Amino acid sequence: MSNINERIDAGYYTNNDTYPTNPKKVCQHCNVHVGIVPPKFCPECGKPFIDEYNARKEVYKNEMSKHRRQDSALVNLFKTDLIEEYGHDRDNEKAKLLVEKCWSERHSNGYREVVAMFEDFEEIL
Repeated sequence: MSNINERIDAGYYTNNDTYPTNPKKVCQHCNVHVGIVPPKFCPECGKPFIDEYNARKEVYKNEMSKHRRQDSALVNLFKTDLIEEYGHDRDNEKAKLLVEKCWSERHSNGYREVVAMFEDFEEIL
């Protein structure tokens, strides 16, 4: 892929892993919702609840942590690629500052908006 816009279109900076699902406060044995505060035992079937729920919650937290690390790595790769796309050294502090400013202002509108803002102000570097 020759330029950053083609990589954006191809999903190069997109985390394709499934987003983790927060465990519900539902008994795994009888499928009863146990309320806001998880009890030690299911009120319907009497089987242990809190330990199973906490184990599922811990798995969720680990999966979310992994997902966030992957997202962060892809964002950092995008930022580095953007700097290098316009012929600047990845260690150029002004280019990094500009990318961070563009990211903070436009990332909610997508990668292309970040690129567009960077292009608008890149000449000051």
